[in-house]
Amino acid sequence: MQNVDSLETVLKGEIDTKERYDTLARLWNIVINADIDKSMSVAKSIIDLGKSSKTDSITYYGYERKAVTHSYKSEFDSSSVYFRKALGYYSAQKAYSKVASIQRNIGQDHNLLESLDSAYYYYDLAEKNFALGKDTVGIGDAYISKSVVNLQRGYYNLGLDYGIKSARIAEKYDNQLELHQTYLTLASIYQSMNDTINAIDYYDKTAQFFKANNYKRQYISMLILKSELYNTTNTLEKAVALVDEGIELSKALEDYSRLGNCYGVKSKLYLTKGDTEKAMKYNDKSLEINIKIDDKYSICSDYKDKATIYLKRKDYNNAIRYGTIALDAARDMNLVEIEMNTQLNLSKSYEGMNNHNAALTAYKGYQERNKEFYDSKKSKQMEELKIVYETEKKEKELALQDAEIEVLRQQEVISKNRQRLLGIGSLLLVMFGGALIYGLRQKMKRNKVEREKLDVALEFKEKELTTHALHLAHKNEVLLDLKSQLKDLKSNSDNSKSYQKVINTINLDINNDQNWEQFRAYFEDVHKDFNAKVMKNYPEVSANDLRLMSLLKMNLSSKEIANILNISAEGVKKARYRLRKKLNLSTEDSLQELVIEL
Repeated sequence: MQNVDSLETVLKGEIDTKERYDTLARLWNIVINADIDKSMSVAKSIIDLGKSSKTDSITYYGYERKAVTHSYKSEFDSSSVYFRKALGYYSAQKAYSKVASIQRNIGQDHNLLESLDSAYYYYDLAEKNFALGKDTVGIGDAYISKSVVNLQRGYYNLGLDYGIKSARIAEKYDNQLELHQTYLTLASIYQSMNDTINAIDYYDKTAQFFKANNYKRQYISMLILKSELYNTTNTLEKAVALVDEGIELSKALEDYSRLGNCYGVKSKLYLTKGDTEKAMKYNDKSLEINIKIDDKYSICSDYKDKATIYLKRKDYNNAIRYGTIALDAARDMNLVEIEMNTQLNLSKSYEGMNNHNAALTAYKGYQERNKEFYDSKKSKQMEELKIVYETEKKEKELALQDAEIEVLRQQEVISKNRQRLLGIGSLLLVMFGGALIYGLRQKMKRNKVEREKLDVALEFKEKELTTHALHLAHKNEVLLDLKSQLKDLKSNSDNSKSYQKVINTINLDINNDQNWEQFRAYFEDVHKDFNAKVMKNYPEVSANDLRLMSLLKMNLSSKEIANILNISAEGVKKARYRLRKKLNLSTEDSLQELVIEL
């Protein structure tokens, strides 16, 4: 790595802050793909340089680089901490494109964690901030990210829509790498929609680009994907030729992951044609490699295929043996489709051995998972239709508003032009123009008054909510003090039953759910959809947790919360601790900030 050596030589010399920063930034960009530990060290050097030179822009660039490095190491808790530090700085600077880039990176972390809804949320934020920064290329990047999430969620039409938008931007700016990554996503969507012709067309375009630019590993992946599609069109010879090319390239690169994948695909190709001998030969090769590199998903798939081969041979004992191994692995990894196929094959294997009870049990398992799978698929389709409808509705509303604004703008322009042309003597036109402008100003005043009314109403509701909460706290504090005094009197009095009756009445009032219902109604008026958002993002949260989060949202003190909830200050601490665990917060994360941001 000659470039690394030369850059490190520069850093050893006497250079100013800017040159040192530029050199460190270039060094990080080189080592991030070659030496992950070194990239972490370089990121730290950038942060140290920023702090020593008191240059915030350098410090927070270093935080961003450190966050990305943590992401590469799949240390997402740590990446989140440093992304948010950088996000706060760039947001304050109104550096919209930088904010958007970080939001996109956070979205990618969530995507890798298979949290698709939150990934989409951050991609959506990124798109809006790229637009504020007038960064068209960035918008295209956000589009392809959203396209990928829609593909993963099964929203294929939405995925196509965003993918095509991204491709148009990449074509306009001649961004070839971005364009062909978009083509790859479009091909995957078409394949998922069983549109083989369009899928092969986009795979072909992407494969030619990867081959021409010497992206060998990506080219192998294209060969595998194309071979699977050709297999569905009953073109076995062409499919095998593509896989064989992939095998030779994988061997040359010593890329065992792709080599195992190629052997697995070749086994499936021969199995489709009923050649179980060749299918078993390449299945054994695939399994051997995948066990060596500990690729658990591929191992599970190989066992499932091996069981299928034995079933084709009517070797039911081995079909059951390997099918059971595949089924256990699929369940551990929640691989629904593999589990379904394996259950069906096990049912056929048991039936072949005349073990009808076991066959029926396996078939019922297949039916249950099959129903879950297709119910989920149908639900996704319904959800997609709903999203499309809502999107189109919003677009029409925006278009209507734009049209109204344009009409008003044109009317004002016409009025001004007429005034210029006809001059002072055109009294009637001047009066018309004046009336029009007066009307526009009156409309603006009415809008301003309406906004002020809404602001006043919201402020009043917030005061009502705060007053109600503090009233609850004060009421409970007074009642608890009174209860304590009554207990002291009870212990020193013969008429303890009367005192106990008063204490019970106080307890009933402290825990009165009607008070909470009133509070909840006030709270929902001010913080609309807060409870719904909490339950959607954190379904395991209990009713008591939701009460605590509502009080935290209002930024109340621990003492006030303790009085409202009728627990001790220590009880509030314990409740916060249990809530943090349910929300999967690390020690560095702020519970208060998370709740306020919801």
